[in-house]
Amino acid sequence: MEAPFGYLGGGGVEARGIPPHLIHAITSSEDRRFFFHPGVDCHGISRAIVKYPNGGGGSTITQQMYWGHGMFGIESASSFYFQKQPIFLTVGESALLAGILPAPEILNPFTDPRRGKSSQQRVLRRMVAEGFLDMETALKVAKQPLRLHKENKEVLV
Repeated sequence: MEAPFGYLGGGGVEARGIPPHLIHAITSSEDRRFFFHPGVDCHGISRAIVKYPNGGGGSTITQQMYWGHGMFGIESASSFYFQKQPIFLTVGESALLAGILPAPEILNPFTDPRRGKSSQQRVLRRMVAEGFLDMETALKVAKQPLRLHKENKEVLV
């Protein structure tokens, strides 16, 4: 689940370097059928063509690992937003990153912290619905502030 290049050196992360809750956050949010197709969801793309004939709405996870600010891949995004390697991301941080993927410029937590937090909560709800997280944990995580780092400044979300 890594783009082949990245602004901050995202050259790829081995599976053991990605915590399960990050995988669950991304698949719950972006492609619930990810583990049931070969990387391209033909059913999803067909549905998108019918529903959105003028474009949009059909990409799969492997086609959309852009997190804004020139960040491609989880290693770059993790380093940029939280100054840590992906393996050390918390559930809340993972959900926030997954929440950025649908619209990286619009859901950017630096630009609009409330929208970023709302997107994180949407991902947490999806993780509960998919059985990857219990409701009690999701509520606890949703209440925790996140510390983002940008240009040596800390931003709370």
